[in-house]
Amino acid sequence: MYKNEIDLLLLPSQDISLQLTVMDQDRHCGPVEMGHTSITLKHARQTVGEPEKFSTTQFIQETKKDCGELLFGLSYLPTAQRLSFSLVKIKNIKQEKNKEEENLNPYLRIIMFNQSGRLVKKKKTTVKINTKDPVFNETLIFEVTPGQMENCRFLITLCNRRQVMDMAIMEDITEVINQDSSDHEGSTPGGVSLGSDRNGRCESQGKEKDVCIGRIALGCNVRGDKERDHYQSVCGTPRQVFSM
Repeated sequence: MYKNEIDLLLLPSQDISLQLTVMDQDRHCGPVEMGHTSITLKHARQTVGEPEKFSTTQFIQETKKDCGELLFGLSYLPTAQRLSFSLVKIKNIKQEKNKEEENLNPYLRIIMFNQSGRLVKKKKTTVKINTKDPVFNETLIFEVTPGQMENCRFLITLCNRRQVMDMAIMEDITEVINQDSSDHEGSTPGGVSLGSDRNGRCESQGKEKDVCIGRIALGCNVRGDKERDHYQSVCGTPRQVFSM
């Protein structure tokens, strides 16, 4: 329950309306809009000569955004305890208007949660460069026991890689590093600031955070009817591929 007061300076016009948006700060997807509601100053009786404090109860309208169409298949092998996501392609990825000029470098990430909502495992596809219609043709496999199938949930997120280093630039940097390392063995190359993670990948220290464009939740207890029915079909009929 929130009890915050916000002071707004508005002109006394009956045409002005105030829109309130409910956001969810998700650690895996970033800020997600849950819904919104609006009210006019006329309805709030704030356009009279001496407006008084006004209280009301508004229903929140669920926000639904079309971010594109994902084609994928899902199958489960109970003997091998493997749940396979066959990620084929995405059609016509749609970005927000203020981000349409950005380069679109999409990839898919799948996160597995247990019954209590704790992250179990996550995997992702390769990054496709500068395209709104990426073709993946990749299969991501999760080890899931038959007892876990009914209780776990999966979140498929469509993300945009904000920084993609050009191969020509990467070759130039590699050449400079090799020359400097041969001239100054054991010292840090000057002019190039690179960090390496524990998997050996090189990353720029000023790397921008990737942006989540859209998401799909799968599981026996998710809110979406289509997503829930798809997952239940996989649980009820193993060894068959169900496309969505």
